[in-house]
Amino acid sequence: MQLDAPVPRDPQVTDRPPTADHRPPTTEACSPMPVDLQTGVRTYQFVVDRLEERRGEQYPAGRDKYEADWTAAHDLEKTFAEAVNANDLATAESLLQEITKFGRTVAGPP
Repeated sequence: MQLDAPVPRDPQVTDRPPTADHRPPTTEACSPMPVDLQTGVRTYQFVVDRLEERRGEQYPAGRDKYEADWTAAHDLEKTFAEAVNANDLATAESLLQEITKFGRTVAGPP
């Protein structure tokens, strides 16, 4: 067995950005996200993960800001899920973009 042999790569895996980048999922025209509950949950979880990281860095001073941001993100995700369930895809897409934009502000610069 060669230790320096190249590792075969799955093209689907290598096309995705690394998760350590801390960039939110994109809703840009080049790579549209599906407007479904799973996408909303993934995007919301990205935001919550970044909020948790920020809370850990700013503890205990950042608690009030964390709670306000978490509530805002949760409300957006809940309204998004309601729009998807009501089959109001235009509203759902708009809310998904808001959640994504919120994620970008929470994550900071890439």
